[in-house]
Amino acid sequence: MARKIPTITIGFSVNPELVVTCDPIQEGAEKVTGHSFQIGFSGSSANVATVLNNMGYNPTVLGLTGPGSHEFDSLFDIALKKTNLAFKRIPILEHSNVGFKLQTGITKTPIISFKSAIVTDRISQELSGITQSNGDWRIATGVTIEQIELIKTLLGDKQGYRSLSPHKTLCEYTDKTILSNLLQCSDLLILNKIEFEACNMTFKYIHSLGTQLIIVTDAENGGIYSMRGTPGKFKANLVTGEIQFIGAGDWFHGSFVTYCLDKEKNLLSLTKDDIDKALWFAATVASKKIQMGGGGSHGPTRADIK
Repeated sequence: MARKIPTITIGFSVNPELVVTCDPIQEGAEKVTGHSFQIGFSGSSANVATVLNNMGYNPTVLGLTGPGSHEFDSLFDIALKKTNLAFKRIPILEHSNVGFKLQTGITKTPIISFKSAIVTDRISQELSGITQSNGDWRIATGVTIEQIELIKTLLGDKQGYRSLSPHKTLCEYTDKTILSNLLQCSDLLILNKIEFEACNMTFKYIHSLGTQLIIVTDAENGGIYSMRGTPGKFKANLVTGEIQFIGAGDWFHGSFVTYCLDKEKNLLSLTKDDIDKALWFAATVASKKIQMGGGGSHGPTRADIK
């Protein structure tokens, strides 16, 4: 019997990413000399989708964007032409977000003041053409508190194929019932050490909500995980030389899901041996990515990691 090709749907964190290579910034300097300028299609959801695409899969990205009339929307259109990812635009923001590699403090663009039910209906319409059955993955990344109902609609109810990576601001939010409700819709939770500590939740509590596997990354220290209450550790694939950590977590996330897809495993059927191998594969891909520079959407293919 021919293998069923799974559908993979990822949302909703997408943006054009502006990357400038420039001279070292000197204290007190008003300007720096730029040597190259790139516009890429990025955001954590786009990055995870790029990983899967580079590994031979065909994910669909759902992205929250502006209506098209703002300058940032024009940048988004340019970035979109640079990717071959399948993309569905959901224009419910006042304008598209833009990522600047060297600039911090960019605020989240608010969703236009539609009633929540209307926005959720729009997401449901986009998902209606993507039938979710066993084996079909739903992945939510960069999740903020404003997106909770949208993410619940995206993740659906097919257990074993739902992966979640929340934004740090959601982990820090004081009302923990909001994140708890979202965790009931996920089978895999991937976050870094800072985000996990901000959640202020134990592995035992998160598992009680239904999440099967929790992975906490810690950069060059590797990380820890818990599979249905059984703890474990994993090492980083250490590298030397100049490295850039932008997008490393997204490439780790996408590579872990890639391993599951390759082995036709879901998050309910993973053994400890599966998890250890998947984590090593993800760490290897992430280590390759941080050596390549560029934006978060720039990274290795299968040929680069063999």
